[in-house]
Amino acid sequence: MAAQPRPETLEASHKALLPPTPVYYLFDEMGLVQASALRRCRACMRLKMADLGAPTCTKLETEVPENTMTTPPKHQGSIDTEMTDGLHVAGAEPATVRATVEPGPPRCDFSHAAQLSAAQERINELQRQLRNEKELQQQAAADLAELRKAARENASALNRIMRRNQGRKQLQDSDLIQMVKDLRREIRDFTLRHFQDDGIAVHSKSLKRMNDYLVFSEENLEALARSPSLRPGLLQLFIWIVLVKAVHKRCVWAPQKAGDAFSYLRELLGRSLAEGETETVPEGKTRYHMWRANTANLVLNAVRLGRNPDDPHDLPAPFSQHLAEDIEAWARPLTKSASGAVQHELVNIVQQFVDLDEGISEQVASLSWSFQSPICRFESASMEPQPGQPSLTDTQDGALVVAPALIKCGKSSGDDFDVTSALLKMQCLKIEVKIEGRNSKPPAHSSHISR
Repeated sequence: MAAQPRPETLEASHKALLPPTPVYYLFDEMGLVQASALRRCRACMRLKMADLGAPTCTKLETEVPENTMTTPPKHQGSIDTEMTDGLHVAGAEPATVRATVEPGPPRCDFSHAAQLSAAQERINELQRQLRNEKELQQQAAADLAELRKAARENASALNRIMRRNQGRKQLQDSDLIQMVKDLRREIRDFTLRHFQDDGIAVHSKSLKRMNDYLVFSEENLEALARSPSLRPGLLQLFIWIVLVKAVHKRCVWAPQKAGDAFSYLRELLGRSLAEGETETVPEGKTRYHMWRANTANLVLNAVRLGRNPDDPHDLPAPFSQHLAEDIEAWARPLTKSASGAVQHELVNIVQQFVDLDEGISEQVASLSWSFQSPICRFESASMEPQPGQPSLTDTQDGALVVAPALIKCGKSSGDDFDVTSALLKMQCLKIEVKIEGRNSKPPAHSSHISR
């Protein structure tokens, strides 16, 4: 007969197999009795009070059903669970079993403060990176501006060399537009660098020579000249008017006598054509513009063949230098910059316009500059705000024209000279100065200057 395992051995094995559990207490008529074995001993499902070091209960003989074994919740705290089903005491009401999970000691959680500290360090690091990135971008923008300026100067010099032995070259509209945009940007940046100083004492008498080109009222001229924000626009308009009058109408890209003769003959034939009979105008316009473009090309080829690009005295630099000196002297009351720096930049601007006028003169299509009225009401059909300036309300806001429109008439094939289109609109700034009537008196030479 096999030996039966001793009860204490069986119960010890049960305890070893089950995980540790919280301490439970049994409440009955005997008082508070420790009852941790209530969950451990699932084999016999009976209360062995003597095994727990508590007084033996001889009355409690009823089996405890399995559904009275309550598992303590996972969270900390104290939970009292009433368990009365299936637990009986002889001669008494059903016993009540309260399962209580003893709370552990309070813990100090520093995770929130640590997360805030880490987040603040990350923010500081990102701010440092952002500052460094902005500095790099500003430096890159400055370097890019210098490279663009050098590229434009090199392209201008290269174009002069390439055109020396070429025949008449008809430029695309996109090429002309880009050349004019580049010149507009050069003039705008120049005026912003040198004509935005505060504390400029303005007197209309000191600006008399400038106003010979602008033809403004003294009130409007002084209002524009005193404003540091509008003064650059006033100088842009002045420079454009001087360039168109001094360069475009004089053909300075040709030797003086040849340029004067060609300009006179072109003006004479153009006026005769305008006064001719209406039915002969279409054919006459085509022949006139073909002659004008061919003659300009022949004169330029002769100039290029006889010009030595390695000799600085053989280039039209003296004209550019003299005109730059005149412009600087007339605008001297409105700037605090050194004369040498202003003149140097003006020479480049004048030469760039001379190169542009060379290309325009060789085109069969007629190209002209239009200022209309420099001070007027804004009209979106023919004007646009200068880049970086606020928008203007049509027919309501006052406008100061700072760059002329580029008008094209006809095609390179010699056709459609009765069709006119604006390759570029006039650029303008919003102003609040008094406008005499609808428009102020425009410069006599600039309402529509044609080639």
